[in-house]
Amino acid sequence: MARYFYLMGCLLLTGCPGFGTLTPDDLLPEGDITYLNSVKALLDSKCATCHAANPIAGAPNSIVTYEDAYALRLRILARSVTEMTMPPGAPLSPEEQGILTRWVETGAREGEVPNTTDAGLSDGGIDADGAIPTLTWDDGVQQIMDDRCASAGCHAVENSAAQLDLSTYAGYLAGGVNGDLRGGNDPESSLFIDHLLARNNTLLMPLGGPMLDGDLIEALDAWVAAGSPEK
Repeated sequence: MARYFYLMGCLLLTGCPGFGTLTPDDLLPEGDITYLNSVKALLDSKCATCHAANPIAGAPNSIVTYEDAYALRLRILARSVTEMTMPPGAPLSPEEQGILTRWVETGAREGEVPNTTDAGLSDGGIDADGAIPTLTWDDGVQQIMDDRCASAGCHAVENSAAQLDLSTYAGYLAGGVNGDLRGGNDPESSLFIDHLLARNNTLLMPLGGPMLDGDLIEALDAWVAAGSPEK
C-alpha cells in the first residue's frame, strides 16, 4: 500500500495538494539532497519527538537514524507527502515535501555531513581572522546558548525540553533527563557535542538545524575538553 501511494505521488506530483503547479525542482535548495545534508534535520524537527529512539505518543517506529529513515522511506513519503497526515495537524511545507520527495526519488542516499556556515554566530566565539579562541561560559558560550538553545519551548528556564535549562551555567552543569552533558570533560563522550553533531543516534541540535558552523563546534568541543569553564 505504501508503494502504491509513493508511485501515485510521483505521477501526480504537480497536482499534489501543497505543491500547486510547482515541482520539487522549483522548491529544493541547490545541490544534491541527502539524509545528512537535508533530511535528518527535517525528520528531527518534525517527526523524531514522537518517533524517538523509544517512540512515544503511539508512534510505531523510531526514525532517528539513517537506517531507520531508509527502511521507512516509502512510508514516510506516503504519510507526509501523498496523504499529508504526518506530522499530525501540521502538514509539511511544500519545500519540506519537495526535500523528502527528491531524496526518495534519487535513491535516499545518506551523504556526508555538510560544512555549513553560520555567520550570525561569529560574535559567539570565532575571531574575524578564523582563529578558534578558548571559550568560557561568560565569554562566548552563553551567547551561543541564548541565540540557539535557550528559547521558549526549547531549553529556556521555564518548561525546559528534556528538563534541560541552558539559559544558565548552573542549568548546563545540572544536565537534564538524559543526564550530564559533559561526558567527564571528554568531548567524545559528551552528550552536548553528540547533539551538535547528531552522532550516536541523537537528535540534531539546534532542533531542525542548520548544524552549527564547523569551527564553532570545534571551539565548543575545546570548551568541553577544558572542563566547560564558566569564566
